[in-house]
Amino acid sequence: MTTKKPGRKWRTRTASAAGLAAILIVAAWPAAVLGGDSFLIPGVALGRADFTVGKWCRYMVVDEIMGLRDSTTVYMAVTGKTATDDGEAYWLELESRPVGAPLTDGESAKALILSKIKDLSPKDSLYRYVSELYIKKGAGAVEAADPADLERLTLANPTSDSDWTLTRGEIVETPHGQFACDHKHLIVEDKRRIPMGSVTLVKNDSDIYDVWLCPEVPVFHLVRCVIERVRDSRTEPTIPGIPDKGREVTRTTIELLGFGSDASSTINIP
Repeated sequence: MTTKKPGRKWRTRTASAAGLAAILIVAAWPAAVLGGDSFLIPGVALGRADFTVGKWCRYMVVDEIMGLRDSTTVYMAVTGKTATDDGEAYWLELESRPVGAPLTDGESAKALILSKIKDLSPKDSLYRYVSELYIKKGAGAVEAADPADLERLTLANPTSDSDWTLTRGEIVETPHGQFACDHKHLIVEDKRRIPMGSVTLVKNDSDIYDVWLCPEVPVFHLVRCVIERVRDSRTEPTIPGIPDKGREVTRTTIELLGFGSDASSTINIP
């Protein structure tokens, strides 16, 4: 596998294709505000989130696609709590930067999240639960953003929670140590034959989700997440001069690097 340090456009596209996030809950907000499609990590139960002020986590997010590998560190922290007209709310800060890149290549976000986000359902848009949002690119100034820009950012649970396979007590090794986790596993398949005039489009797609959670880990309790997406399509018969898209596999791995309870705000609101 070759290794390349992709540019920002490539990172945003792979995050959309393979998940962040991710995330991942993690790094998804800056991309979404800038017009990318992202989502929160599937399998994470926001109803059990720990928004205790001072809690923080750091993750390694690795995207792999078409022989390219892109690694990013993501930091999230709960840095404050306040009352709003819509109820109690928490300040959540996210920082994302490619591994080995200078600080000027990083992105940060600070959002005031309503506590009722714990009632968010899979199809809800995140922006309904965000009162204020601020973005900082590299060493640039902190700028206010419109929470409505997060409309496309949803919980992205592809099915109901009951469709996941749950295994309790799995031991997961991370750079921060060993954790006994609940392992949630799900395969979502899309196998169809779609008539398109004189040809038929044959789809054999699948999304494989593996999520490991531990209550010892703060904020979203995430220890590790692996999302693999397979996109395989062809036409029958083949169209002369137009090659089939073929099989494309993308993979995103998110792994805990560390956590603590001494976080403080790094983004000063103008």
